[in-house]
Amino acid sequence: MNPTEQTPIADAVQRAAGQTDVQKLLQLFSDFYKALLRRDGAALEKIIADDYTLVDETGRTIDREKMIENVSTGKVVFNELSRRDNMMQLYGDNAAVWISVVTVRTEVKGREVNGRYRDAATFLKTASGWRLAATHLTPA
Repeated sequence: MNPTEQTPIADAVQRAAGQTDVQKLLQLFSDFYKALLRRDGAALEKIIADDYTLVDETGRTIDREKMIENVSTGKVVFNELSRRDNMMQLYGDNAAVWISVVTVRTEVKGREVNGRYRDAATFLKTASGWRLAATHLTPA
């Protein structure tokens, strides 16, 4: 699925919350995937909140600095990312949760690691706009 493609759930959220925030979240998620694929640490710094936490598929937590370092230095290389079964829920004007199934093809320290995961991504609206605050991956 194209990260910016409109989904039925996004259509429903737009009707409930207004187009602006939904479009910004769709674009932010698209930009996040592009930054991972391009190993673009500068873009990730703009997208990921300062207190970001990733809970990976093994239950290990990774903070913002380590996530950006792993991607930008090539310790983790994303070769392919796709998402489906998207569900988004806005909570008031400042929080959103996006749940989807993510298929990834990666290399971690030179070793191929591929999988399909249920992804719960939490976004918060800050003074500078929407930011990715947390991601939790579970094998799907």
